[in-house]
Amino acid sequence: MRKLLIVGLAVFTLASCKKNYTCEYTLVDTTYKSEYKELDKNQAKAAKSSCEEAGGTFSVVKTK
Repeated sequence: MRKLLIVGLAVFTLASCKKNYTCEYTLVDTTYKSEYKELDKNQAKAAKSSCEEAGGTFSVVKTK
């Protein structure tokens, strides 16, 4: 039971972590890059929708 609780807590912690994202889009031959810091899953979905509706590319920022 204790192991199950520890595993469940670890999964919850990893699933609820916040990540950084970028949106790159081009307007009149100029490329712009917007950065989004520490978004949770729902915030990232909303930002991705907005970015893609504007014709941009939404991606996760890889950290070292």
